[in-house]
Amino acid sequence: MTAAPVYWRAVGVGAAVALAVALPVIVAGQALPRGSSLVVVLYLVLLAGLVAGGRVAGRRRPDAPLTHGALAALAATATLLAAIVLVRRVAGESAPNVVAVMFNLLMSASAGILGGLLSTRKAPAPGPPA
Repeated sequence: MTAAPVYWRAVGVGAAVALAVALPVIVAGQALPRGSSLVVVLYLVLLAGLVAGGRVAGRRRPDAPLTHGALAALAATATLLAAIVLVRRVAGESAPNVVAVMFNLLMSASAGILGGLLSTRKAPAPGPPA
């Protein structure tokens, strides 16, 4: 049994969808006062965006939806992390905590896999109302 090749266009489109949700969330998070509990809500919205990106990637590659979903979410997260590190370095701040980065990569991959799994669901067949 051979593994399905990675279709990078599907990964890129899924990552773009995830970034379209994530960028406004990150900007909104920066506007919140330090210690605000709304950060949790924004993090859930961010994860939902990663799920959506994984779903888009998975629908474009139905023979390997979990792989493409995970890769799309990880690509979006890697892009965000690179931008965050760059901005923090320019501002003279330290790099993000390595444990936090690893946790967020794990959550990102999990969200992308969930999105890929959701892409395999079929719409219910139309039938008579119950």
